[in-house]
Parts: sequence; structure tokens; C-alpha cells
Amino acid sequence: PSLEDLKVDKVIQAQTAYSANPANPAVLSEASAPPVSQDGNLYPKLYPELSQ
Repeated sequence: PSLEDLKVDKVIQAQTAYSANPANPAVLSEASAPPVSQDGNLYPKLYPELSQ
């Protein structure tokens, strides 16, 4: 099978697994979002020069 066939097969398997177990949350909760610092900078450790 081609690489595209493998990708399609994985998508179908994922959809089947999800439909078989609908208790899984489809949308990530806000708790999984990165915390926003006081000044609104999302990435203070990655770009410290932006918060100066």
C-alpha cells in the first residue's frame, strides 16, 4: 500500500476508535492552554526580549 493509503487507514482507525468511545472529550479544555502571564506574553521563556 502507498503512504497515502496508510494515512487514510490511520484516519479511519482513529475515527472508528473515537466513535466507539464517545466519552473522550473532542475539544481540549482551557486548562490545557498555556498560562498567560500578567503582561499578556504567551512565551516569556522562549522570547524574553519581548517582555522587556
